[in-house]
Amino acid sequence: AITDAAPDPIFAKDRSGTMLMANRATLWAIGHPAEDVLGKSDAEWLHDQPERAEAIIANDQRIIATGVAEVVEERLHTPVGERIFSASKAPLRNSAGEVVGLVGISRDVTAQRAA
Repeated sequence: AITDAAPDPIFAKDRSGTMLMANRATLWAIGHPAEDVLGKSDAEWLHDQPERAEAIIANDQRIIATGVAEVVEERLHTPVGERIFSASKAPLRNSAGEVVGLVGISRDVTAQRAA
């Protein structure tokens, strides 16, 4: 309920890039219902944007491998056109401190970049 109340996309993925959680803002921004995204990789649900999927996957895998949080810029074609997102991504760790995935929150910065 907390993440669904947030205006920004919030998401979680496992080590292989499978989407575990996506709030309402994420689903609205990407223009896909939960059943098209949850349990699938970026390559699967972004099959029509392979170069964008590759860039997102590369960012995610780097963060998972290094265990270091980053802010990255990612572009997507959405239902409202081409958008630029500033994504804060961090490793998701289990109780033993092992990296088991990734969590993130994104903000649409298209208007700021255009200015």
